[in-house]
Amino acid sequence: MNIDSRPRYAILIFLSLLLGCRGSQPEKPVEISLKLAKSHIKAGEYLWYMLEMKNVGHKPLTVDDPLWFKQGYAGLDWSVTGPQTRLDIIGPDSKPAHRLNMPYGFHGEHHFWANDCGGGKTCDDPRLWKKTLRGGETFAATPSMVAPIRAKRPWALDDAGDMRDIPQVPKGLTPDQVQTLRKKWKDTVEGSGYLMGDPTFRSTETKSAVDRPNGYRVLDVYNFDTPGNYRMRFTYGPFDFGTEDSLREHVAKLAIIPDTFIKNLVEEWGWPKWLLSLSGDPLNRYLMSKGWPKETRVFLFESNWVTFEVETSPFPEHLFPHRTGKTPEQQKKTEWLRRKMKESFTWDDKSAAPAKGRR
Repeated sequence: MNIDSRPRYAILIFLSLLLGCRGSQPEKPVEISLKLAKSHIKAGEYLWYMLEMKNVGHKPLTVDDPLWFKQGYAGLDWSVTGPQTRLDIIGPDSKPAHRLNMPYGFHGEHHFWANDCGGGKTCDDPRLWKKTLRGGETFAATPSMVAPIRAKRPWALDDAGDMRDIPQVPKGLTPDQVQTLRKKWKDTVEGSGYLMGDPTFRSTETKSAVDRPNGYRVLDVYNFDTPGNYRMRFTYGPFDFGTEDSLREHVAKLAIIPDTFIKNLVEEWGWPKWLLSLSGDPLNRYLMSKGWPKETRVFLFESNWVTFEVETSPFPEHLFPHRTGKTPEQQKKTEWLRRKMKESFTWDDKSAAPAKGRR
């Protein structure tokens, strides 16, 4: 062996060992895991969970499922939304639990939670709903954060506004005093545990907001008001097809230029040979166009099942008006709750007490 060729052979041996260590790309490149912040909650209390996805292969893949960025997509039917992550919850009666039609109450005034897309920025912009996972990387569904206060909509009839916004601003106050009162009202509402989803919590002078598990998100679209044991899991189906055959059938319908036509252009008509790169397995091309490894052959990814118990709540049902739909009875409960909040709110400046009624 020529002495000068030794470094070259060493490099080749190193590269072959490196490629061997990486191994082949798995047909099932994704693992889904689910865990709960706590396995016992009170009836009417929100459940907090953490959903994670790990790329167990060595090729990157793209996640653009809205549920991983917006918690409000949990429990929606695939037939309505198209491909996305499905949530299955089995109740104490062994029947599926169903999400609420209007989980946020009358005109959304109880919409207290949003998702953090980084740096305290909410995930409301759909352009943020995309993530590329490198090989071995783990991605957690965006955690929950306290939503910014929604401004009252003057064009919407009977819009009660966000409950965290003060019902009426007293006259004759300076801007600093108004700001102080708004903050105190907001802290009072957010410190009311039965509003934020934890009926066991009550605000104190040193703690004015509900403790939120770091990195977890709230499941505020389900009403766990029936005591008993529940089971829960997520199923990720990025292509809305559970088997290779069903996806191949779908891809075949999308094919515009058959492979045989491309080969004829090159072999019979002398077109450039690089066109052959467009031929091959249509499924591979489809996967690569979606940002997934072409070796993928498993298309449904199930998380582990988790169990939790719902215990009887010591608080009456009227403390949860935001759990029901938009009905006259629900509106009465909402107004009752507003009156209670106003009565329990203490003003530092007695002369700045708000007048009755709303703006």
